[in-house]
Amino acid sequence: MENMNSAAKESILPEEQAALAAQRGEIYGFFATVFNALPDNQLAENLQNMKEGDLMSLFAVEGEQELPPEMIEGLQLLEKYALSSRAKAPEDIKNEIAADRVCLMKGVKYDYGIKPPLESLYTESEDSFKTLTDVRDCYREAGLDITRDAKERPDYMGIELDFMTWLAEQEASAWLELDEKPALSLREKQQYFLTNHLVLWVPNYCKSMFEGAQTDFYRGIARLLAAFILQEALQEAEKQEDQ
Repeated sequence: MENMNSAAKESILPEEQAALAAQRGEIYGFFATVFNALPDNQLAENLQNMKEGDLMSLFAVEGEQELPPEMIEGLQLLEKYALSSRAKAPEDIKNEIAADRVCLMKGVKYDYGIKPPLESLYTESEDSFKTLTDVRDCYREAGLDITRDAKERPDYMGIELDFMTWLAEQEASAWLELDEKPALSLREKQQYFLTNHLVLWVPNYCKSMFEGAQTDFYRGIARLLAAFILQEALQEAEKQEDQ
């Protein structure tokens, strides 16, 4: 059975591999935007115009099983917030989300909000320098120096999610160009970063984020992001077992 599963996965056509990589890129990009972009009126209007199932289509993969319960919960919380926002002015929605964001992401004071989303603050490792060094090395080995002009630390959630977005997009392009070797190399970089970084701290931060959030918008993001990262890690573990 394991050999059959492995053979089935290896038989996936390049265009199908590209589609899967592109979808991962879209999802990582969605989360990266949440952490990197300040709430504005456009976000408020997007929420007001959101229809049931809009986000579901982003996360659902054709032919795959149902989404994990935690992911469904996150989607429901976001849709609930979007529905409630229709009765508010865009400016009020923006201000509400912005106020919540400060408490959850900026770490203005030790007694105000939760610890900001920095990997070195949420991992069990006592060597934060080693964490930062390995994160930087991952960026550089991929040919990026995204810390040079970045306003945030290299282990900031938004930077790490942006990195995964870029890797997935590059992988999708490589598959479309039938460049299997670079495509597989890019996929390996994603697997390493997921296993050695994201899965080790993102669920921990999301737990604090969910408990500290004042809006269903960020409660939904917390549930959704944690479930997505854990699902990615589970799929990677299953792949390793099949090999």
